[in-house]
Amino acid sequence: MSFPKEQIINAIVIGLCAIFLAKLFAPVVFSLFNDLFSKNKPKKGGANLEAMIAHKEAMLRKGENSKNSSLVNNDALEAGIKNKRAGKSEVEIRYLDYSDELNKVGNEELLEDVQKTLALFESLQWGEGQAISEVRTKFNKKFSAAPTQRTFINNLKNLLKREVPLSRSTKNLPQYNEITDLLITKTFLQGFCGEDDFSKELAKAVSRKLRISMASILKAVAAFLAKVEGQNEQKIYKTIVEAKNPFSAWDLPSREKLVNKALITEDKKYFVSIKDLIESITAEAHLFHTLSPLPPLNGKNDIPGALKIFGLTEEASAEEIKKTYKKLSMLKHPDRLASKGIPKSFEEVANDNFTQIQAAYDILKNKD
Repeated sequence: MSFPKEQIINAIVIGLCAIFLAKLFAPVVFSLFNDLFSKNKPKKGGANLEAMIAHKEAMLRKGENSKNSSLVNNDALEAGIKNKRAGKSEVEIRYLDYSDELNKVGNEELLEDVQKTLALFESLQWGEGQAISEVRTKFNKKFSAAPTQRTFINNLKNLLKREVPLSRSTKNLPQYNEITDLLITKTFLQGFCGEDDFSKELAKAVSRKLRISMASILKAVAAFLAKVEGQNEQKIYKTIVEAKNPFSAWDLPSREKLVNKALITEDKKYFVSIKDLIESITAEAHLFHTLSPLPPLNGKNDIPGALKIFGLTEEASAEEIKKTYKKLSMLKHPDRLASKGIPKSFEEVANDNFTQIQAAYDILKNKD
């Protein structure tokens, strides 16, 4: 059987075209099939190592074993983890090492606490996070005012940079609650030292809470920091009581340095609690508040005026009134002010205020 010459020529042309097209598109088709069937496989050893490093760190934090890491040499993993810690602060490295140790001994309770602390530290990298959000909520609940999450992150970054969590004499690392309390205390004290809107908002909130003037609160914080710095007490009060800006002696970095120093007790054994800090500032504030005239009483039966002087409500019990009187008498006694080096120009105001306190107590103790 013979084929027409024209059909033979057409078959040859079609065959040559098919060969040409096959050569042209074969690499593309091969690449597509290769990606399709190997998309879950690592393409580079470096990427695989990076993934294994992240996986091992995650397992360590979760308390899991890393026996199935045979795909990558363990030495390479350790080297990778070490390199990843190179940019961490000394505080973070201590916690990462501690996490490894706890993982080896299987201490689940402590490991969980360390994991929470590391999660807090990770806020520095991401700029946000649940841990920081919870700290901010706790702060706001306590003081009815709170700065942005960025402020908490910046304060945490400074604490780690200055290694404040490691400044106690004990070898034990602070637990999660101690770290968050430390951050709250720093943010509280640092808040008064700033020059932004939050500084004013915080001073107003604390003023309302303590029922002491905002000016007295700010002077009290300045006096507290001056004592931390080691200044002479009489010089402190003489300078600050007449100062328009009680923080003018320090620039912002110097204030932050003093704040960090104030977070640790003198014996280096403990972090200063927010409760003790507020008590110290309140005592100082009462002293400065004493130098402002108290509102006058309208006769011997002015119960509302007496309650205002004592900072109490009509529901106050006889025990509360007595307790407040003793406290105010001690804090605002003229002799105490004289011993602090308060200028004599304020002596008359101090004496008048003390007389007002006595008169207010006489009214309140007989109000029932």
